Amino acid sequence: MTPDFYLSDLLVRPSLNRLEHGDRTIPIEPKVMDVLVCLAQAAGLLSRSELVQSVWGHEFVSEHVLSRCISELRRALGDDHRRPRFIETIRGRGYRLLIAPRPLEDTPPTAAEVPPGPREPSSDSARPVTWSRAIAPSHLASACAVIVFATFTLLLSNRRDPTVLRATDPPALEHPLTSYPGTELDPAYSPDGRRLAFAWRRENDLDIHIRDLPSGDPKRLTSDPSDETNPVWIPGRDRISFVRASEPPGIFAIDAGGGAAERLITLTSGTCPDLAWSPDGRWLYFVDRPSSVAPFSVHRWDSRTGVSRPITDPPVHTFGDRDFALSPDGKRLAYARAVLAGHEELWLSVIGGESRRLVRERSSILGITWEPNGRAIYYSSNRLTEQLLWHLDLEDGEPRPVTSFGRDGCDPVIDASGGRMAFEQQRYRTDLWRSERLEDGTWSEPVPLLPSTRIELQPVFSPEGRRLAFVSSRRGDPELWICDSDGREPRSLGRIGEPNPVSIAWSPNGASLVAPVLDAQRRRDLWQFDVETGERRRLTDDPAVEILPHWSQDGEWVRFGSDREGSSWEAWQVSVGDLRQERLATDAVAWFSTKSGPIVCHGETGAPCRVQSGELHPIEGAPRLMLEAELALGPGGMWFLGEAETGRPAPILWFDSSDQSVRPVPNAALLRQDIPGLGFSVSRDERTLVFTQIEIRDSDIVEVDLPKPLE
Repeated sequence: MTPDFYLSDLLVRPSLNRLEHGDRTIPIEPKVMDVLVCLAQAAGLLSRSELVQSVWGHEFVSEHVLSRCISELRRALGDDHRRPRFIETIRGRGYRLLIAPRPLEDTPPTAAEVPPGPREPSSDSARPVTWSRAIAPSHLASACAVIVFATFTLLLSNRRDPTVLRATDPPALEHPLTSYPGTELDPAYSPDGRRLAFAWRRENDLDIHIRDLPSGDPKRLTSDPSDETNPVWIPGRDRISFVRASEPPGIFAIDAGGGAAERLITLTSGTCPDLAWSPDGRWLYFVDRPSSVAPFSVHRWDSRTGVSRPITDPPVHTFGDRDFALSPDGKRLAYARAVLAGHEELWLSVIGGESRRLVRERSSILGITWEPNGRAIYYSSNRLTEQLLWHLDLEDGEPRPVTSFGRDGCDPVIDASGGRMAFEQQRYRTDLWRSERLEDGTWSEPVPLLPSTRIELQPVFSPEGRRLAFVSSRRGDPELWICDSDGREPRSLGRIGEPNPVSIAWSPNGASLVAPVLDAQRRRDLWQFDVETGERRRLTDDPAVEILPHWSQDGEWVRFGSDREGSSWEAWQVSVGDLRQERLATDAVAWFSTKSGPIVCHGETGAPCRVQSGELHPIEGAPRLMLEAELALGPGGMWFLGEAETGRPAPILWFDSSDQSVRPVPNAALLRQDIPGLGFSVSRDERTLVFTQIEIRDSDIVEVDLPKPLE
């Protein structure tokens, strides 16, 4: 057994996974304890790779998992990475303990003996612990599993002046502002901080409500049958603007006391995730796009002239700019640019000036807000497999997660005083369901295939139809799994490192799978998994993003889309034998092999195309490829998940490669999804449909009091 030992006046008890200080007991996770034991055993600098190898062994683990362990360990120790007493980060190299461990028989130091800041471990003041063989790195690697995170849910970083949270702060008290039946979204503080506007779906429709703070009953402002979202208070006026998904969709304004709503702007797209007013109330910022195949961009509307124009210019091959936040002085814009679904970048623009990328997230961003001083922003990201809130100091440039509050949080907003933050706390769970084709061509009522209490999504049938591959978080992190087609015998093939939509591709002989994997350097490359042994090998090794892998019919090549040229998507292929890579086409995001020839998705519009005489010709009636998990290849064509109308599930469409016709699948609206990209698959005999269905989805609005400025 690993012996107990002292760190300063803390008693470390590895066998019990806890720290003790007087009468206080601090439980910590097993892997966090393993990291502490390794650092204590090293008695000096330990590199990040050495720590990962010692604790996780051959498990495929991102270095972000280690970062989270270090963060949790510092919080348990009451340590501060800016002024460390226990664990020092050696930038670019690793970590070391600043206090030598003491054997249990030694007397713990008094408070006066505890060092006030960083110092070298002293061999004169402490004898090293005698370690048993039970804690050798090889034993740790075989005895411990990957740290369990919450599944694909939603944290925030620590900040300074006036609302900085330190990593050593105790957990902040969160209290719900709304806990009503249904779903509450899009919190917005009034300018004086005395009221909160929000959207609330009681039954079917989302309507705008307000309530007094700190207590008060909700008051409904709107009751249109169309969904109404994103309330924002208009500066200098007791009015609220919001988005209504009517026909046509638009941005409206209504008095906070109620009354008729006034249309301000007519939108081309019914999707507008953010609104913001300039401090003087003249300019309204919103998201729109000129057509269904163009990328989204942030626009600015002049309330005096009624004229609007785009102020961001995303590349045409991206999905565009969506979530954004205007700085408190109205001079800068922070926004998320979706390179593709689930892979976003954080950008900063000076209004009327230059733009620059702040962070290449390669994950989903759900909400951005500014500190009142304008020196830092907060945003929600799932870069650590959870949807967490992060803090980004614009001078430092390094995003950091908050350890004190905000787990499961998105769409954060800070009141004008900087003393409070409100955010959505979302919860959802998905399962795989199965339906059979009936004699009349319709589909039977679906039944659960593989129930669990975690996330299951993106199913793909094997070529012979007897097995199913899918992504699951049932062991914590997102992993690639397979099971029999009826859901029996599920087993994991290993971690894939990200919860975002991915494409899983079976080899023609059913012996291998290819999927994108996010590695420790947050590079998304293609890996091949042996279905029987679980062994994996890297097929691509490039800083660019690789997506939508599909096998050639002879099984010798894997085709995929990549942005390695930077300006547009291109179709590439890699040889499974010698890993040789070749470019297939420019302006193409994917290349699928069918019996009647390849189907190529255009790199700018996402439209599926036929290749004729070396040129791409769009398939008439086929929807744009919006997410990676929205299509499934069949023996005679391709199944598409069509674009959903507001409040309705997305339909399944069938493209027949023989006559290039597109038709809806009867009764396929049984996919009760209102979030596209969760995945579906059709067996090769076209008689079984497996799809992802949302089982639980709700959200409340939670508030936390932010700490006073650091002295």
